[in-house]
Amino acid sequence: MEILTSLYTIIITSIPYSSVSFLTPKGILSCSIHCREGCVAFTYNELTSSCNLVSEFYTGTPPISPTRFYMKNINCPLLDEYKYITMGTTKACVKFISYTPHWFDAQTVCQAEGGFLIQFKTIEKTNMINQYITDRLSIYDQWWIGFRDKYDNNVSYWLDDDILSRYDPRWYPGEPSFHSYGKHDDCGVLKEGKFWDYYCINPLKFICEKTI
Repeated sequence: MEILTSLYTIIITSIPYSSVSFLTPKGILSCSIHCREGCVAFTYNELTSSCNLVSEFYTGTPPISPTRFYMKNINCPLLDEYKYITMGTTKACVKFISYTPHWFDAQTVCQAEGGFLIQFKTIEKTNMINQYITDRLSIYDQWWIGFRDKYDNNVSYWLDDDILSRYDPRWYPGEPSFHSYGKHDDCGVLKEGKFWDYYCINPLKFICEKTI
């Protein structure tokens, strides 16, 4: 059972989760192999040799409540309200925080937890997070994310200094504005599935990310 001891931790508790799929493989080892991609945990029933593959965790009431399941050893603190979200080969460890500081305080909070405001370097990741927000939250919510006009030169930079092109198709029409109503719109926002730039001291929700 080396694959279980190296990749999974046995949990004797009940943790809320969703997106469960049912399998009837040929034993617990087969369950663990099925769970290696696109799965964060699985339950196993020794009587029926069946398992449920769990693709994400969330805060809420679980559709089923096992007394024992196998959680994949991933570097994402699921019990600290972070969510391990997958879509195909795209993965992210994120936390949606509903209180509303300005951009700089939001980044400070993420850093204090060992993370950073979420960065979207691929369209696949953007689509994945937008789908999660649509399904679980509200597409109309506004979230601080990890880019801003760092050097006040009308260029948006991700936190690692990569440039976010003003021609990127993920911008909302008319964005980036950089200046509106006499203010500097320097800080990145995700709203309605698109990127916006807002005045940095606006109070907004935010999304933290941890590297996995």
